[in-house]
Amino acid sequence: MALRQSTPKLLHKGTPQLQVVPPPAEPATRHRDGLGEEFLFANGSLSRSSAPAARGFRPGTLVRVVLLIALLLTLFVVVRSLTSSNAAPRPVHTAAPAPASAAPAPPVVVSAPGVPMAVVSSVLSPTAGGYHVVVTVRNPTDVTADDVTVTVTLRDAAGRAVVTQTRRFDTLSSGKTEVVTIDGELDPAPAGLEVSAVAARLEARA
Repeated sequence: MALRQSTPKLLHKGTPQLQVVPPPAEPATRHRDGLGEEFLFANGSLSRSSAPAARGFRPGTLVRVVLLIALLLTLFVVVRSLTSSNAAPRPVHTAAPAPASAAPAPPVVVSAPGVPMAVVSSVLSPTAGGYHVVVTVRNPTDVTADDVTVTVTLRDAAGRAVVTQTRRFDTLSSGKTEVVTIDGELDPAPAGLEVSAVAARLEARA
């Protein structure tokens, strides 16, 4: 059987017609940088993907978590320090110092000039051309009085002082009484009298 050999058709002055077929397009590949941005590499060119990047772990999220933990720890330390500083102080009990042994008190010497004595009674009796006075004095203190002076002032009917008489005795024991008698001449006779009894000092207590 004879084979038929076909000859190419010639167009335009015998030049054979060539048909250019483009190569198949390569599938676009996605690339992601370190910050999570997604890029497309297709047809030899690199372009940023408009599609949202797939959700996953990002370094920025780790930084935020670390900062949040540090903030919480700082807040906890501040609150704890404030709470401990405002705690009520514990009372401190200190032992009271032992009282010192009291030394025996020395004898008290009372030196008070003008210590009054008690005038128990005073009686004025007129006499012929004169007067008679009886005064009873008592020591109200609990110690002996020394140098006791009894002063008797006689007054007339108008209240004027006309005569002053004094009597003294060395001591007057505690609670004891002493009777003082005064006689004198005065015409007219006095109408009233005034009596005072004063000790110069008191002796020391035994």
